[in-house]
Amino acid sequence: MTAVLFRCDATASGGLGHFVRCLALAEEVTSRGRSAIISGDVEAPLAQDMLRGKGIPIVPAADTSTALLEVAGEVEAEVVHVDRYLGFADLWDSVGQAGPLISTATDAEFGRRRADVIVDGAPRALHEFDRFYAGADVCLGPMHLPLRRGLTRAVPEGTRDELRILVLMGGTDSAGLGPVIARAVRDTPGVSEVGLVGSEDVRGVTHVARSTDLTRLVGGWDLVVTAAGTTVWELAALGVPMAIVGVAENQRDHYETLTEERAAIGLGFVRDAESISTANLSSVTSDGDARRRMAVRAREFVDGRGASRIVDTWDAVADDRRATSLMLRRAEQRDAGRLFAWRNESDTRRWSRNGTPVRWADHVRWLRDSAERADRRLHVAVLHRPVGTVRFDAVSSDTWEVSVTVAPEARGRGLGGALMDEALPSIAREGARTILAEVRSDNAASRNLFLRAGFRLEQQRDQWQMWMLSF
Repeated sequence: MTAVLFRCDATASGGLGHFVRCLALAEEVTSRGRSAIISGDVEAPLAQDMLRGKGIPIVPAADTSTALLEVAGEVEAEVVHVDRYLGFADLWDSVGQAGPLISTATDAEFGRRRADVIVDGAPRALHEFDRFYAGADVCLGPMHLPLRRGLTRAVPEGTRDELRILVLMGGTDSAGLGPVIARAVRDTPGVSEVGLVGSEDVRGVTHVARSTDLTRLVGGWDLVVTAAGTTVWELAALGVPMAIVGVAENQRDHYETLTEERAAIGLGFVRDAESISTANLSSVTSDGDARRRMAVRAREFVDGRGASRIVDTWDAVADDRRATSLMLRRAEQRDAGRLFAWRNESDTRRWSRNGTPVRWADHVRWLRDSAERADRRLHVAVLHRPVGTVRFDAVSSDTWEVSVTVAPEARGRGLGGALMDEALPSIAREGARTILAEVRSDNAASRNLFLRAGFRLEQQRDQWQMWMLSF
């Protein structure tokens, strides 16, 4: 991958969240010696300040898939990443075999579209399956949130009994709530000083100039009040105690997750009430330990390496595309969507020992745990794209049980036998001497697969047969 084209905007009405995420990814791309180009309306002064000196060019905003792919061709982009809610639903379908890899960012139910890589940093992505995950490599949950560099160190936390609170309503405060919230916080018992970033002067409130350096901006304040958008994850990475306000529907998941996990104080959701309540602030105004505990919980959601994980995924998908003959690789978290869809497909469940559909949250945990287990080898078979999976589970030190699944769209091409030809030598190299396979007696396709691979029927019990291969 040599160049990445980003499609995002930064406007007063639309906010900076899309742009900031793309900027974080662009920083990661350029740090690896590659080119990053942004196609979009970058009008917000703060966004322009963030770009200054980074050498990332801006080209006019492409508003259709055709126009965006034309720009991608002009700049020779191998990846096109869209971080925008509207449009481009046909982008993935418009790309030919030799076209760029398509990546897209999603927030809750907003911005959903088909892509080669789906980046969904919302907490709910780990609990609620989306149908688009099945056909893509996925980067899910807050650990995949792209955060700007320099946000991974903790800011010193205040220990004063009376709080100094900074009100920072995102990069633009498009809803104009900053002054309203600052006044409410100013009148809260136990608050000694209130600062308001980048807005009109408010009596009794300190005006604080906007800055691209978030670390310096929030340093010295005991707590930050902010909208529940992208900024909350940057503050979480910094280790800053925060109170959050929901100002848009795409922020609801962030708001509910952080407040339910006691990682932030909730001041309300403006679409649910006419005013914001600061009553909850009283729980931390005189308790520095409570503020620190809250900040520690928030930092557990993010570690500042999300951009690196996403770019690594782009590279890994590019490697898969280059597989001109069948190969096996270890399953990764990016495979979660396809493995889930394959496991729950009707024919797969029909021939499984447990035909009950798997829940998405359980599957995500299972995949994560499988990567850490010494007694399991979970592989994905790739031929230009993933076409199947093989799992080996240890029965003893030299005996393993095998399970094979060919992707529904790849069946009927003889890939099962080729997959076994790759998988069996790999487990033999790890010291396996016996391989077991349990098959339903009426599953002719699986029986033929294991016969071809050299297995012999060892045992018949009810509707199940045990097949065995010895090296």
